[in-house]
Amino acid sequence: MNEGGQLLIVCSDRARNGKTLLARLLADWLRLRERPVFIIDLDAPAFPLAARFADASLTVDFSNTMGRVATFDAIMERTNLPCIVDVPARHFDAFAEDLERLDLFTEAARAGMEAVVHFLIDRDRESLEHARALHTLAERGGAGFVPVRNAAIGDALKDEGAARLYVDLLQDGEILLPKFSAEAWAWLEASDFSFADLLRGRLRAPSSLLDFELQDAVNGVFEQFERLRLRLDMAGLKDMGLI
Repeated sequence: MNEGGQLLIVCSDRARNGKTLLARLLADWLRLRERPVFIIDLDAPAFPLAARFADASLTVDFSNTMGRVATFDAIMERTNLPCIVDVPARHFDAFAEDLERLDLFTEAARAGMEAVVHFLIDRDRESLEHARALHTLAERGGAGFVPVRNAAIGDALKDEGAARLYVDLLQDGEILLPKFSAEAWAWLEASDFSFADLLRGRLRAPSSLLDFELQDAVNGVFEQFERLRLRLDMAGLKDMGLI
């Protein structure tokens, strides 16, 4: 991945399937690599992501025109930073519409930003169809597209047609989120919890079993991010004809 500006979009057509969890993991992975990160949280009125990154975040009410304009202005004002946009399901259609109408992927590329869409696949084929449409839009604008499966909720990959749709989305790889125990969820949802602090040893879980579960799961996700980064870097070099 580009070590300068990045546009990392986390979205899905369905609610409560791990979007904010993935955005938190991406933000802490970047911070562990000593990268500054800027969060744009569209989940009004709760803003659960921005509350954790109050020093580097923007909260937006995407349900109105001013909020939609503010979102894309904020992205283009920070083209030198990794920028994570957390898109709640209820705003997915409007956000995708603006991506296409504003040709944001092309504009981001012109500004030197590498754009990657992270789409959480949900439990039926319709979600895969929405993912395919967004994949086509991203591909047309030169952006990466990464499907994300959440082991805690399952997915639609139960028949040949659904599997075929999913395979077509795997050009840039995939991410699999782990299923956490109830005890782990209770701890990582605490307001002072940070995946980066956990891996730096600044936080200790209430028990060794819980500490092992979380460290193992988070290291596994971060290893996936690293593999994805290398894969996207190789794809970029190929596009430039350097390899």
